[in-house]
Amino acid sequence: MSKSSYAETINFAKVMLSGLKSNTERLGRRGLDSDFITGFEE
Repeated sequence: MSKSSYAETINFAKVMLSGLKSNTERLGRRGLDSDFITGFEE
């Protein structure tokens, strides 16, 4: 597996955050609340 560039890593993080934000209700039941997502975003 090749190393990801910085731009690819940032893009992967943005995609993951988008998924987290769109599924906050489902994730909240598993302990990932909006405070966690906000902290992860920062």
